[in-house]
Amino acid sequence: MDSIKRDYKEILIAILIMGIISMTIVYANFTRRLQIINMASVNNTNWDIHFENLVQKPNSNSDAAEIISPAVISEGKTIISGLDVNFNKPGDYVTYTFDIVNNGELDAKLYNYVKSTPTCEPSDVICNSIIYSIKYTDGSNIKTSDILKVNERRSVTLTLKLDDSVTSMPGKKIEISNINAVFDYVQN
Repeated sequence: MDSIKRDYKEILIAILIMGIISMTIVYANFTRRLQIINMASVNNTNWDIHFENLVQKPNSNSDAAEIISPAVISEGKTIISGLDVNFNKPGDYVTYTFDIVNNGELDAKLYNYVKSTPTCEPSDVICNSIIYSIKYTDGSNIKTSDILKVNERRSVTLTLKLDDSVTSMPGKKIEISNINAVFDYVQN
């Protein structure tokens, strides 16, 4: 009797194994892997957004700040840096104009525009009296989503000024930093 049960179990195990193998074969025959394998390329285009024509605007009155080092365009025409200026009295200012130029082959859109807030060391008190503005030369504000078409240029004015309303100058030299602006352009 034990041998019959053992034979019966062996037959059931053999049938079960054959069933699993059969199901695997049937599954393999009815499944297919579909693949798409291709290649593509994009021809290079000329992407060329940069600064040009940086000019310090002359001041016709005595409210000119003392320029220690003028601003210059550097780093592949994409950075304006180097300005070092001293404000000696309220109302002193410096103004630069420059162009943002699209010499590329694609229209561009201003995706992000960030103008920092000046900081002062060792005291922030005078920083509240620093006027730092960057606008289009026609007076309109720079804003994200502005379009710069191929071969177009936009004239921009940068002004850095010690407000006329300052009633007393600090007793020691104050270093003003964080006078930055970033223009991020993307394809339109």
